[in-house]
Amino acid sequence: MDAQSLLRSAADVATAFGRVFAIVKANGGIWRVTCDIDGAPSLQIGSTGKLTTPRFGCSSGRHLVLAGYEIDDNNRQVTLRLYL
Repeated sequence: MDAQSLLRSAADVATAFGRVFAIVKANGGIWRVTCDIDGAPSLQIGSTGKLTTPRFGCSSGRHLVLAGYEIDDNNRQVTLRLYL
């Protein structure tokens, strides 16, 4: 897995989050999706992707924005925070 970001400090993250949150707070919430690190794509905050699952009415897919992620090396998993 390759994780790239221009965010270098907690202040950078707080500023970026504030900008993104101001845009999306009127449109919906955050989804958390956990997947295996080995199958995870290259991660870049702000990138978009399509989530396809038979649950939550997403059988034809739904475009989401990557707002953040948490890596769990012990379990070889990554939890993605995705904005609707």
